[in-house]
Amino acid sequence: LPTIVYAFCCHVNVFSIFTALHRPTIRRMNRVAYGACTIAVVLYLVLAYAGLSEYGRELQEDILSNLGHRTVVTGMIQLLMAVNIGLCFPMNVYPSRFTIEMLLFSESKPSAFRGNLISAIFVLSAALIAITLPKITTVFSIIGSTSAVLVSFVLPAAFYIHINTGSIIHLTKEPLASILLIGSVIFGVFATLSSILSTLYPELIESR
Repeated sequence: LPTIVYAFCCHVNVFSIFTALHRPTIRRMNRVAYGACTIAVVLYLVLAYAGLSEYGRELQEDILSNLGHRTVVTGMIQLLMAVNIGLCFPMNVYPSRFTIEMLLFSESKPSAFRGNLISAIFVLSAALIAITLPKITTVFSIIGSTSAVLVSFVLPAAFYIHINTGSIIHLTKEPLASILLIGSVIFGVFATLSSILSTLYPELIESR
């Protein structure tokens, strides 16, 4: 479930996409969101069906591990995947660096050295995590159960309640948003514990 949540965690891109639309309106934004999620679902289902029909019970969490390096085609697929990740990585580093600078150094003058240092810390941290953790699915699972749930469900519900009631503790005045908030917190806690336990004790999952 955390991996599925992460797979559809596109909420953070809504504002930038909305401003890039020609004649941006809520209706047009909804059409873009529905279309993007529909395309994602179709692609995920096609890939899942193809993997299951080809490898059956031997299908691994990362389907690239099943492909191996047996042919030039599989090698090209893995190379293109690496290029894709390499091109997408800067798009995630920049907003993260911008957020940290706004939170911690909003009163300071812009500094190229500070920006490069923050970017270097992000890159080194990502490299260490990639080397330490054996599977990319572990990263997806932990992100899906923590930051994805927080950004996509917990914070929007909390902001909505606070804006409409003046306080986040007035849950009874906004029952639907309160259900989303409480349910998301509970799901995030249990999903995070599940992700951590499956990482520390993989034999528990394999024995099922």
